[in-house]
Amino acid sequence: DQAQAHEQTYSAASQRQSKPGQKKESLWYALYFPQLAELTAAQQGSALDKLAAQAEQVSSPVSLHSQALVCEIRSSLKYFGGMEAIHNKLAPLLEQTLGELTLPTGFCYAACPTVSGSLLLARGGCNCLVYRRDNLRSALGKLPYAVLHLGGEQNRRLYNMGVGHLRDIWRLPPEGLRKRFGSELVSLLNKAVGKAPEPTRNYVPPPQFSQSYDLPFELENLNRLMPVVD
Repeated sequence: DQAQAHEQTYSAASQRQSKPGQKKESLWYALYFPQLAELTAAQQGSALDKLAAQAEQVSSPVSLHSQALVCEIRSSLKYFGGMEAIHNKLAPLLEQTLGELTLPTGFCYAACPTVSGSLLLARGGCNCLVYRRDNLRSALGKLPYAVLHLGGEQNRRLYNMGVGHLRDIWRLPPEGLRKRFGSELVSLLNKAVGKAPEPTRNYVPPPQFSQSYDLPFELENLNRLMPVVD
């Protein structure tokens, strides 16, 4: 079972307490929707906006990614009563939205202390929580390299080098890896284990406008409303 040695149940992990004076690190909850791959870029963006609006019910920071959302839920754990409660609240809302979009309602999810790490775990179908940053490299190492979503040529190179999982990539010399595959891959792997910063693009709800006007007298002709509406 992928990442079995380091997975914790949501209920048990949410009960862990930080040491006094220890700063709590972020906990990122990734939601991966493979069915969005069949949509155009515009359709995928529209679908993610609708899904992100639901995700905001459990997390204020929601970032958009290819076929995925990532929510910061550390600050929400106590309010909702743990990871299991957060997932149980959000899952039916996402399934309803996917159904309204006439898309399959299934999705994959994972949570860990890094954005990229949670995305990779969710793409791998882990549906797990890796609570400690120290366990990330081991958990991620069990994933197939397909979760990196590389191009065809890069996938062919990894296959020819005998690479099957992320742990095989980590065994390669960093400089050789950068030379063969570019700094972007090295950067992604560093972000996944928390060795590089990760800027995120947060979801911004569409602007809304609402205003009321009390008419001083009763109207029978709707045309007299037009000056107020305009």
